[in-house]
Amino acid sequence: MANRQLFRAARLLLAALAILLGQSAAHAGIFTITGGNAESIGDRGGTNFSNSDPLSYFGKGLPTEQGGWANGPGFALDTIFVDPETHHGGYHGISGYTNNGVDMTVTLDVARTIRFTWMGSGNAILVNSFYVNDGTSNILVFQPTMAWVDLNGSGTGQVPTVDINLPAGVIHFSWVTGGNTPFTVVNGAGNANVNNDPSFFAGIDPYLATGTYQRTGDVLYLGLSDSAGSPTSGDHDFQDLGVRLEAIGDPLPVPPVPEPATLTTFLIGLAVSGGWAGVRKLRNPRRSSADNH
Repeated sequence: MANRQLFRAARLLLAALAILLGQSAAHAGIFTITGGNAESIGDRGGTNFSNSDPLSYFGKGLPTEQGGWANGPGFALDTIFVDPETHHGGYHGISGYTNNGVDMTVTLDVARTIRFTWMGSGNAILVNSFYVNDGTSNILVFQPTMAWVDLNGSGTGQVPTVDINLPAGVIHFSWVTGGNTPFTVVNGAGNANVNNDPSFFAGIDPYLATGTYQRTGDVLYLGLSDSAGSPTSGDHDFQDLGVRLEAIGDPLPVPPVPEPATLTTFLIGLAVSGGWAGVRKLRNPRRSSADNH
């Protein structure tokens, strides 16, 4: 009886460990988008992929068919946008989510070095700013009035790509809009007034995604609408300050934890030692009875 109980316990323990180790090995994606409302962007918002000059305020923008980007698995149809020149609607572009009227949060799987790439400010009139808090300070990463490095890499000033070490969990990025009444748009919250407040977009790279409206992936695009982000407001492109996020190198060092093999050996050893204790007790019932008296 004792041996059967021991083997049963060991089998259950090994099965549970296999499940846990399998889950830890599965790759869900570096970035995860939680909450938000589904959104697809067909409006290029003044950006143009063919414009490769980093000195321009326009830049490549978020991936859209109208911006010159090729269609990808993560592209979805934007039926709301109507091109003001052709008066045609139904253009494809990156799919994702917005915090327009509902909370939305972007998280990082483990501590990593994240590369932030400037994707332009479209036809924004306001001078907006993009910040990232790395846990110690709030870093001004991008602003269209910064002095860009030229095409040959010479010169001084802010370069259009910035690497920042970030901890796991919520990525504390934000935009501060320009103008007489600045508004702060933060990751982890929704805008309260969908008809008046700015909002932001988050979408997985449409060329790495396996389908539309994917919530996890290894490369992420962010975009700002610096006025009301509702489709009826006229500012529906989220191109007023765009940023691309990708991980660079291996995950950053974290405090050591037991290796899976060590943990498995320890737990099996614990189960076996506990089981043998039960076997010894059953083999010596008289001694146990005597000890109790």
